[in-house]
Amino acid sequence: EREDFGTLIISNIPFSKKREVLERLKELEIPFILILPTATISTKFIRKLFGDEIQLLLPSARISYQKLGEDENSPSTASFESAFFCWKINLPERINYI
Repeated sequence: EREDFGTLIISNIPFSKKREVLERLKELEIPFILILPTATISTKFIRKLFGDEIQLLLPSARISYQKLGEDENSPSTASFESAFFCWKINLPERINYI
């Protein structure tokens, strides 16, 4: 049974928990925008769970991450590309450049 969690989730989830989070959001039918590694789009898991329903927001530069507790003035550039994965957001295209 779904409680009212809101109408949209926007988050940078732990990448190690992406499968569980994505499955739960789909089960609850909660639209989302999640930051994930771009390689996630090519996984069997994503294709099986969402088919062609995922839309992407691709940033113009690599996203920098900051570890919890670190100085906010010293973000590190990730060694991988990331994108905003969107579901039930109704963007104009499947791939959108921002």
